[in-house]
Amino acid sequence: SVSIQDNMLSGNLGSDSGFGSVGYGGGVAVDSSVDVLISNNQVEHNFASASWYSGSGLGGGFFLRHVDGIVVSDNSIYENVATLRTNGGGGGLLLAASQNVLIAGNEVVGNWGTMFQLPASQAHGGASGAGGIGVANVYSATVSGNIIRENTTLVYGAFEASATGGGIVGSDLFENTRLIDNVITGNVACQTNCGTVYSSGGGGYLVGIHGMEVSGNTFADNTASLLDGGGNGGGLHIRQVENSRVHRNHFLRNWGGKEEGSSGGGLSIDYFPPAEQSVTVDANLFLGNLGSPDPSVESQGGAANIAGFDLGESDFLFTNNVLAGNRATTGGGMNLLSVNAGALTNNTLYDNGKVGVLVNYNVPELTLTNNIVVSHTVGISVTEGTTATVSYTLWDDNDTDIGGGGTISHTHPVYGDPAFIDST
Repeated sequence: SVSIQDNMLSGNLGSDSGFGSVGYGGGVAVDSSVDVLISNNQVEHNFASASWYSGSGLGGGFFLRHVDGIVVSDNSIYENVATLRTNGGGGGLLLAASQNVLIAGNEVVGNWGTMFQLPASQAHGGASGAGGIGVANVYSATVSGNIIRENTTLVYGAFEASATGGGIVGSDLFENTRLIDNVITGNVACQTNCGTVYSSGGGGYLVGIHGMEVSGNTFADNTASLLDGGGNGGGLHIRQVENSRVHRNHFLRNWGGKEEGSSGGGLSIDYFPPAEQSVTVDANLFLGNLGSPDPSVESQGGAANIAGFDLGESDFLFTNNVLAGNRATTGGGMNLLSVNAGALTNNTLYDNGKVGVLVNYNVPELTLTNNIVVSHTVGISVTEGTTATVSYTLWDDNDTDIGGGGTISHTHPVYGDPAFIDST
């Protein structure tokens, strides 16, 4: 077992070797140990790799691998860098290939994954992930009660590179993994020169998820691309997820990107494999999220962009959520496309601009039941070639309640003032 407690770890360097080198853990590296405790340390200004010549870096503050039963708690992880130039992962912390993991009560602030990225066409160029925390290939992990703030995955982009998860990246997570009760604010996937960069998940990026709970978190003021370029999933981007739930989170003032094609200001979910039940999005608050902060730029899904499933017999459920004051040129509240089946039930949509919910192309069957839809230009729009069943909806103060050229079944409407409580 290993115990690392009550230390100041500052100004250390994992590697400054040249071409093809990899630096592991600027502050601390632990590999192949069990029952590890890392607690109450101050870890700042460390580099995993400071090489200018194609040297990769993993874990600017901490690199942790094959560490079953690890606890990382109550550390201050500030302003560490995974790599100076090329690919970086986990500016603050990278944990991989482990099980029974707890990351709790840490402050992860101002860390960078990669300062300067090489183009994807060059050797060792192309991808950067996790400005703050990276967790990969882990069974039964809990990430809880952390402050993850003002981290950046990629500071200066390059041609056809990628930058994911400014605050946190989770990839290939299995069996009862939980992201709960964290404050994830002011994080950036790509900062500048992002025009050809795939920028995704300003607050968080989760991919290859099996049986995960994302609950009780605050995603606020995050963006996938900050100064230029398009971005997807300002608050949180989830891909390839099975049997998981996004529950009781607050998505506040996040935005996708600066340029055309940005989407999912608060939440983006796409590319689902078939599963008995792929995902439930329940009891979340989406307030003031933007596809893009530039209203003249074409963007999709101010609060949420749901796209590209292959659901088969599975379900997508969007229930008991509140969407208010979100904006995008396409689907200010929600944009749904290429969704084979799903249901929107018991949601409240208020003042999300031109369209509250856009049922976009390749949606053969969508059910919307018992929702409240108030103060939009068009409450629900159904694109030609798509089908929606709308029932027991309370409508108020929309210029048009239902529009579009798609196939619509509309039954049991209710009209009247929803009697919202004045927040002032």
